[in-house]
Amino acid sequence: MQIIVGLDQGFTKTHAVVCDLTGNLLALGQAEGSLHTQRGMEEALLRMRQAAQRALDAAGVGWPQVIAISGGITGIDYPYEQELLTRELQKHFGVDQVYVHNDCIGALWGGVFAGPAVVCCAGTGLNLGGVNQGGDCLQLGNYANGPYQGASSIGQSALQAVFDARIYKEPPTHLTRLFLDRLDYADVDELLLRRYRKGEVVVQELCPLVFEAAAQGDAVAEGILTEHARHWAKLSVSVMRLLDIDPTAPVRVLLSGSVFKGKPGIPRQHIETMLADMAPGARVEQARYEPIVGGAVMGLFRLGVGDWQNNVARSAEKLGLLRDWENWGANI
Repeated sequence: MQIIVGLDQGFTKTHAVVCDLTGNLLALGQAEGSLHTQRGMEEALLRMRQAAQRALDAAGVGWPQVIAISGGITGIDYPYEQELLTRELQKHFGVDQVYVHNDCIGALWGGVFAGPAVVCCAGTGLNLGGVNQGGDCLQLGNYANGPYQGASSIGQSALQAVFDARIYKEPPTHLTRLFLDRLDYADVDELLLRRYRKGEVVVQELCPLVFEAAAQGDAVAEGILTEHARHWAKLSVSVMRLLDIDPTAPVRVLLSGSVFKGKPGIPRQHIETMLADMAPGARVEQARYEPIVGGAVMGLFRLGVGDWQNNVARSAEKLGLLRDWENWGANI
């Protein structure tokens, strides 16, 4: 049996899936995340190998059966980085057929098998990508940088709101009590010290508390989520324009990443509201599969045989890789 190893590496987690050429997803593996531009290529490759080995072991197959590696890797933001990662994976794994792109594109192919479509990926950070009817594909990469990222900037914005409330610059917010209780700090002064002098506060871990505060009706938390969603909606339209996708014609806008699993679904609702005016043809939906499925699909596009698309659908469900549409908006 010939095998494709699909990868999905983000800053927080690295996932791997093993599939055959007919699209049957056989087993999963997971390891810590990485980012080759920050933590080095050696560590990024190590995490990929760990996840891949665990998937191969779970499937009962070995490296001699692997003919291709494909997937979405964070930190591929420029063509030279795609070439670099391709070479590094070929050398590290001893596999000639390597097909990698930014992890945002992996998430895109985890939602659709054809364009036109746009994907907005809001996890720890943010990226957007898309594909047009002709199959042309792009991702924004560093063009999506700025103050409105994913969980990291939601957490930082909320933290700043707490600091602003402490000095009476802005209104009080329930976020203050939620943060202090979760971190077990005495007061906001200690929170400030530990954030900026000791570096002990991991801002992305505060993101679920922002959703919790919004669910309790906190106007500050609601405003933070709404402002981020406004920015993401405008970037979604930017992708359409770059790919010459007609915003008045039908186009799928996929939402992927942990932030869109938050409840209440304020980001999703606000994106839908904005796109109704800016891109009336847009249909906002959740990516059907977890991004790791897209990692395998990138290889299957080139090497898949038979009815591989339907086999992916069936086996993804068996492995629990369908995103939870019925409970979309469950807590992060």
